[in-house]
Amino acid sequence: ILHAALPLWGDGPERGSARCRKMMAFTPQQRLLRCTSFALACLLATAGSYPSLKLEAKAKDVGLSAERLERVSDFFEEQVDIGPLPFARAVIVKNGKLVYDYTAERNGNASLGVLESPEAEFRWYSMSKVLTSVGILVLMEQGKLHLRDKVSDYLPEFKDMKVVVGNYEPNATLDSTSIEDAKKPILIVDLLRHTSGISYGGLFQEYGLNTPGDQIAQSKGYNVFTLKPEDVEDSENPGSEQKYSKLLASLPLNFEPGTRYEYSPGHAVCGAIIQAITGQSSEKWMFENVFKPIGATGFRATPTDKTVPVYVAAAKDIPSTIAHSRRHMQTSADFKKENIILNPTHPKWPFDAITANKHGRLMGDAGWVGRMIDMVLFARTIGNKGLAPNGFQLLSPTTVSLMLSNNLPNNALLNTGHGLIAGSKLLKNGGVMGFGLGGAVHTEAFGAYIGSIGSSPGMYEWCGIASTGLIIDPKNDMQIVFASQVWEAGFHPKSFGGCGMVGLGRRLIHASIVEDSTSNTCKL
Repeated sequence: ILHAALPLWGDGPERGSARCRKMMAFTPQQRLLRCTSFALACLLATAGSYPSLKLEAKAKDVGLSAERLERVSDFFEEQVDIGPLPFARAVIVKNGKLVYDYTAERNGNASLGVLESPEAEFRWYSMSKVLTSVGILVLMEQGKLHLRDKVSDYLPEFKDMKVVVGNYEPNATLDSTSIEDAKKPILIVDLLRHTSGISYGGLFQEYGLNTPGDQIAQSKGYNVFTLKPEDVEDSENPGSEQKYSKLLASLPLNFEPGTRYEYSPGHAVCGAIIQAITGQSSEKWMFENVFKPIGATGFRATPTDKTVPVYVAAAKDIPSTIAHSRRHMQTSADFKKENIILNPTHPKWPFDAITANKHGRLMGDAGWVGRMIDMVLFARTIGNKGLAPNGFQLLSPTTVSLMLSNNLPNNALLNTGHGLIAGSKLLKNGGVMGFGLGGAVHTEAFGAYIGSIGSSPGMYEWCGIASTGLIIDPKNDMQIVFASQVWEAGFHPKSFGGCGMVGLGRRLIHASIVEDSTSNTCKL
C-alpha cells in the first residue's frame, strides 16, 4: 500500500512536488500515518462506484509550464501553512485535458485522505447560481419557457409588485425614498443576471452597504442571515420551494426590474419556477436532466457525513460567529492560521437547514452540495460548448455562448471588487465587467483595470461564500475549479479570489500559460 501511495507525492509539479518537500519535513511516523491514510482512501475509492479524477496530459502538452505550476502548488501550501485557508484543492482542465489536481491541508483539520477521496463533498453555496442557470437554459431548449417570459406567468405572487423609488445609494435614509407600484414586470432573465430588484435583505450590511430596499426588507423581518427553517419551509408540503418565493414576492423591489444591478436571491425564485413547470423539486429535476446525463451524480441538496466541514476566521478572544468573520476577515489577526477554526456549530452548520431539506426543497441560489469531480464535469461540459466528456450534449453551443456573454441591458458594464456583488448599481457604460447568466464576464479592459493578469476577454466566473470558485476561460480553453470551506477568506486579494476579485492564486495559474491554446475541442 505504501509503495503504491508514495509516488503520489513525487510525480511532478502537476500533482504533488511541493507536498513532497513538505512531507520530508515530517517525522517518519507522521509520513507513515499520512501515506497510509491516503493509500486506504485510494483503495476504498477504487473498490466503490465513485469515479476519480485522473491526470490526462502533462502540462507542457497543453501549453502550461510545469515549473510555473509549482508556484501554484507552493502558493496553496503557504495559504494553508500561514492562513487563511484550512485546506485547499484546485483542478485545472486545459485544452480538454485534466492537467492539474492539487490538495493542500493543515495537519489537525480535515485529513488528506478525506479531501482527496472521490467521495468528499463541498458546499458550493453561490456557485449554485451557475448550476440553476443551466437548469433554466435546459428548460428553454426544451421549449418550456423563454428567458423574456414574465416571472408572474409561472409564479402569480410576482404579478403586482411594489418598488422602492428615490435614493438607491447604500445607507441612504428611508425618508429619501417612497414605495410605488412597479411599472415593469420581472423577467426570467432578470433573475439570472441580478437585475430583478429582489432584495437579499442585509447580505452586505456588515460591509456598511445597506440600500433602502434592504432596510425595508429588514424592517419586515427579512434578512438572509436570520432566516429560520420555518420561514422557508411549508409544513404541509415540506418539499415545496414556493414559500420562500412568496416571502421574496411580499417585499418591495429595490428598483424597477432591468434598470439596475444588485446581487440577489433570484436563482432561488428560478428553483420555484423549475418546480412550477415540471411538478418536481428542482433537486430531483436538475439531477435527472442536468447532472445525471453528464455523469455528475454526486450533486445533492443536503450535506452528508462525507461533506467537508465549514471553518470560520475568528480571533481567540472573540466568539466565532458569521458576523465576526465577515467584519474582520480582512484584518491581519484573522489571517493567522491559529485563528482559522472549525465552526463551533459543526456538524449542524446553521445554513444547512435553510438552504435545503431532506424532502427535496432546495434554494437554487445557494443549496447545492457536491464532489469535486461533479463540479469539474460540469465545468468541462460548459467549457466545451455544452458537450460533456461522456459525449452527452447538455446545451447547444449557441446557448452556452449566450450564457457566457454579457447579458446586462444595453450591454452595460460594471466595476469589479465587492462593487460587483454589493450595493445597487445603475446600468451604464464605462465599466470593465459584464454579467452573463449566473456569473460575471470579463471584458478586454478588465486586466488593465486591475493592473494584473488572471483575466482574459470572455472569461466567465463565479464563487461561493465558503471560498470556492468556478472559472471558464474560453480564450485559453481552460476551466478551473477551486474549493476550500472557510467563510469568505478565500476572496482576499492575497488568496485565490472570486466573484470578480482576482486573487494571487488565479494570477499564478494564468502566469503558467506559456503557449496560446491551439484547440477548443474536448477529445473524448
